[in-house]
Amino acid sequence: MSRVLGIDTSNYTTSICVVENNKVVFDKRKILYVEKGKRGLRQSEALFQHIKNIPDLLDEGYVSNIDAICVSTRPRPYESSYMPVFKAGESIAKSISNVLKIPCYETTHQEGHIEAAKYSIGFDEDEFIAIHISGERLKYYYVIV
Repeated sequence: MSRVLGIDTSNYTTSICVVENNKVVFDKRKILYVEKGKRGLRQSEALFQHIKNIPDLLDEGYVSNIDAICVSTRPRPYESSYMPVFKAGESIAKSISNVLKIPCYETTHQEGHIEAAKYSIGFDEDEFIAIHISGERLKYYYVIV
């Protein structure tokens, strides 16, 4: 039996899940608060909210007896890809990993979206081309080949 804790701290949602034997058994998220009339959050504001949210999301009966952790540590799978908000999840994941002496696997937010889409439709191919469209008013897009 394998239980993996997943953590993602994007700019607008704190997300926690537990996968057991390739099935999602727990999924909880908290959307970050954006003040009415504001156009978004600064990275420092979002980071602070993630740090406050993660302990509340982890305080559930489902988040126990885990064998590994997987955490998104950056937006895209490129060395230069960086956003401070991902440091909240990375720090917590690595701390839990060190205390429990279990593996911590790093991934990216973008790859998480693609894997979630694959999972939701039962797609299990190893090689494929994916187009991930993301961003306000779809002004950004990424292609992983």
